[in-house]
This record gives sequence, C-alpha cells and structure tokens, in this order.
Amino acid sequence: MLQTVSLYAVLVIALIFDFRKCRIPNWLVVAGYMMGGLSAYLGDSQWYFYIFDSFLLLLILYPLFLVGALGGGDIKLLTCISVYLGFEQGLNLSILAIAIGAVISILKIAFLLYQKKEFQFSHLYIHFSLPIVLATLFINFHGGFIVWQIF
Repeated sequence: MLQTVSLYAVLVIALIFDFRKCRIPNWLVVAGYMMGGLSAYLGDSQWYFYIFDSFLLLLILYPLFLVGALGGGDIKLLTCISVYLGFEQGLNLSILAIAIGAVISILKIAFLLYQKKEFQFSHLYIHFSLPIVLATLFINFHGGFIVWQIF
C-alpha cells in the first residue's frame, strides 16, 4: 500500500511540475527513489536487485537522452519508477510510454495540420510525464504487461 501511494504521489507531482515548468525536479526524483528503495527494503528480502535494476534501466535509456528523444527528467523518472516495479516492468513501462508518446505526437501533428498552422518541429514538444503516468496506470491496473509477448 505504501509503495503504491508513494509511486502515484511521485507521478502526480512530476506531472504537475512537467506541465507547469517543463521540468521534473531532481529533489522529486531523489525522494521517489528513496521511498521506492525503502518500500522495496521493507517488502522484499532481495531489495538490492531493485536498486541494481534501476541503474541497468538507466544505462539502457541513456542513449535516448543523448539523441534528444527523451529529456533527462523523463529518464530519471522512468528509472525511479523501476525501483518500485523492477527491471522487467520498468522496461515494459518505458516501451509502452514511448508508444503512447508516439500516438500523442501523431495526434498533435494531425491537429496542427488540420488547423493549417505553420508546421514547426518546436511545436511538437509533448510533456512526456503524461505518457509515463498513463503507462504506469495501465500496467498497474492491468496486472502486469509484457510488451514482447504481444508480437
């Protein structure tokens, strides 16, 4: 229960900050990481795997930051969530969030083209915390999700 409440508290606060300031603050990610680590410690005897798994996910997602596909705060937030969910669900969540973000981007492009506004790539910015929250909600309420079993 503590784990779920703290996870959604971090996500809601990150969503608010992302929409208001276009940033996810470091203090929020650190607090979420600490709460996730504490809940993993209290709930599982092998809690250190959750910490290691989050660093592994960071190494996998870091190239997306280097090419500009994701922001640093988004990567840190996904890493923070993997402390709560573990590596496999964290990776699945990341893939699902990227897919949801792609759908949102396509809808935004279609909307801009429909309005016949001047098309500029700078107008295509989306707040990626929204796809992260939607993917987390889907994974938590769906009861687990493995992306590669779809294909």
